[in-house]
Amino acid sequence: MSQQKVEQKKELKKNRKEIVKKNHVKSLIRNCIGIVVGLLVVAYLAFSGVQQYNKYKEANPSSLLIDNSALTDYEDSLSPEDAE
Repeated sequence: MSQQKVEQKKELKKNRKEIVKKNHVKSLIRNCIGIVVGLLVVAYLAFSGVQQYNKYKEANPSSLLIDNSALTDYEDSLSPEDAE
């Protein structure tokens, strides 16, 4: 082996702990960023899903609202002898 390769191997061996530590920190940061991005995607999907559901519920109500004020007025206008 050439002297240059020997020098490189010595440097790598000398700085191995620092290199491993740097790689570990980089890996940890990469994993944290991945988790945050994943959580943001899930939050966005949940939020947009809730919005779509609310739009659907407004457009398609599950119960029918009836204005019964006319019936109430009619019942009030009946005289007591008509009710018998």
